[in-house]
Amino acid sequence: MLPPTINSRLSGAWLLVFVLGIASGGVAFKHARENKLADLRAAAGRAAATFEPSAVAALEGKPTDVALPRFAEVQKSLRQIAAAQSGVHSAHLLRIDATGSIERIASADAFSPQAFEVAPDVPAPLDSLRALHRSPTPPIVGVDFPVTGRGVSWAVSYASIGGPHRAAKGDVSDVLAVFSEANVLRAPSFDAAAHAAVYAWLLFGIPLALLSLRRKQSSHEAIVQKLAEAVEQSQSGIMIVRPDGRIEFANAGLCRQLQYDAPELIGRSCRELQDTPSPKTFFDRMLEGTRDGLSWEGDWIARKKNGTTYSVRSVITPVYNARREHLGFIAVVTDMTAQQREQAKLLEAKNAAETADRAKGHFLATMSHEVRTPVHGIVGFTTLLLETQLTSEQRDYVQTIRTSANALVQLTGDILDFSRGESGTLQLESMACDLRATIEDALDMFAGTAAEKQLELLHLVERDVPSQVILDGGRVRQVLVNLINNAIKFTPGGEVEVRLRVLSGKSTSIAPFDLLQGAGQMVAEFDDGSLTFEFSVRDTGIGIVPEDRPKLFQPFSQLDTSSVRRFGGAGLGLAISRNLVRLMSGDIWLTSERGKGTTFTFTVRGRPAPESDVTVSPFADLSGLKVSLVQLSPNLTNELTEVLQSSGVQVVSHSMFEINANATDMVIVECAAIDAEAAAKALRANWRTERMIGLVNVNLGAAARQALRPHFGSLLNKPVHHRALLDLLLRVKR
Repeated sequence: MLPPTINSRLSGAWLLVFVLGIASGGVAFKHARENKLADLRAAAGRAAATFEPSAVAALEGKPTDVALPRFAEVQKSLRQIAAAQSGVHSAHLLRIDATGSIERIASADAFSPQAFEVAPDVPAPLDSLRALHRSPTPPIVGVDFPVTGRGVSWAVSYASIGGPHRAAKGDVSDVLAVFSEANVLRAPSFDAAAHAAVYAWLLFGIPLALLSLRRKQSSHEAIVQKLAEAVEQSQSGIMIVRPDGRIEFANAGLCRQLQYDAPELIGRSCRELQDTPSPKTFFDRMLEGTRDGLSWEGDWIARKKNGTTYSVRSVITPVYNARREHLGFIAVVTDMTAQQREQAKLLEAKNAAETADRAKGHFLATMSHEVRTPVHGIVGFTTLLLETQLTSEQRDYVQTIRTSANALVQLTGDILDFSRGESGTLQLESMACDLRATIEDALDMFAGTAAEKQLELLHLVERDVPSQVILDGGRVRQVLVNLINNAIKFTPGGEVEVRLRVLSGKSTSIAPFDLLQGAGQMVAEFDDGSLTFEFSVRDTGIGIVPEDRPKLFQPFSQLDTSSVRRFGGAGLGLAISRNLVRLMSGDIWLTSERGKGTTFTFTVRGRPAPESDVTVSPFADLSGLKVSLVQLSPNLTNELTEVLQSSGVQVVSHSMFEINANATDMVIVECAAIDAEAAAKALRANWRTERMIGLVNVNLGAAARQALRPHFGSLLNKPVHHRALLDLLLRVKR
């Protein structure tokens, strides 16, 4: 391919050649036309000289002239003139008077008396003839072209016969006018133009074509030379193989690999390069596959000239010509010895690292176990010590010791779980468990902390979740504890909610296997009868920006150093949670918005316990009961409303002064939101203690609880256990 600058120059040269051909044709056309016009003028002059001027002048241009012998002679001469020249249509004798009018006095055509008038077949007026009449030096010859008459173009050549003479109309001139077809002029002119243009094109085009061809050939030769040099200098071995499998070309790289000279390889069958451990039909299958137009890539064992073998990787591509005829193959052969050596080193290093990692995990597990034993003793004895008579200062010291020991127990437990997970020794214990109770137990662990921060702990389990599920409930609780702990830790106010649902039978739920870029989809129900359970822990905390998310599931990782100082923790909770969830055939991911909160979602697989019917609700039928909810937060109201309505309870919400225990079966009141004693006095008969249920924080003191008991039939700690609440309502119904 020629460079763009050369291509543009050649295009300009070809355009110039074209223009030169057109110009040459134009010049030749004009020259040929002038020559032909000169021939017509000369022929007209010679023809006019054959007439006797006195004989022509004797004709009066009247019908009586037809009977005259001299008229017949003139007409005969005119016919001879018309027949003698090719392309002549007719010949006429015309007379021009002083006024410029033209009349025909004789014609080569048949003549009638009416023909003496100026007929339509004689183009008139002819300005040249008028000028001829006024010319002082007869005879004058000329040509008019084109002259149009009867819709046809003519070339009219004319010549005067003698000079002006006297007639009845005054001085007149007699003229011979020969009408020739326009093609008489056009055809020779166009032929001359075409010949001139073709000649110019050939004259200039052939050298230019040869120059273009030479430049293109030189460019191709340069490309071929560069390609040949690149192939020859390539470190990879390259060979061209004929369709019969014999080597036609081998570059220096292949010669270096095989330790042959190029002439030794030319003509040798490529099968001879194969070592015997390779299948005998290896090359046959390989070449057969490439004959179908497909490339082949693979590894095989090659044998050098000295008999040693080495591993190579080849890419073999079939070669075809423009007619799709198979010409052979081109093979690129790469020596894999160095690469395999590096891979072996990497594998060895990987194995060494894995061995060291397992040793580290074993060491951590052993040390964690050994550390936990004395720490448990410290926790136990500090607990016993707190039950003895201590001063306030001593009690503070002992409480600090127990808190620190508990933190150390938690840390060693996390390290032990993490090391077991990393070493693959962590085992699951699958047994029947109640997932509702598991969630409530996990929330109970943080009820006091949540109450101190005035956080609302919520949870909701959908009705189709089986009452008993076969899985490792302890590990599920551990994941929930880690997530709830983080949610409470990073939520200064608002709420933390745990939800559970079964993906089977629900709308499609996407479970991203990549924590940041969602990819993949969890299957809701599996062929082995297992179900996928989806847990979500939502908070209204500080949120997580996208750039911090890659750090979350890394061991010993915190979002920033300020988090370590303010919130504490070793950064193992989420890493352990991810290991546990994946061990239970699930995955974990999150969605978050800075300043609005975070939702962690994880899935696990489990199987309904044999005695559990997943189509039956675990709750009793409470149809007919009416319950009032008073002063509850909106989300807690929604939670209890959904739970109660699922069991057939009619639920209404009231403010404190709308309480009417006589109109409902039970009233559930948020004790922290009202003054119970004042409300009971104000409502009097509408406040019926036996129908009142109070919701209190778990850290509410004994004295405060005792003050509430006269006004409430029952007190329930928050977060509310749904089964306990429904069992209480069931006793009311009975």
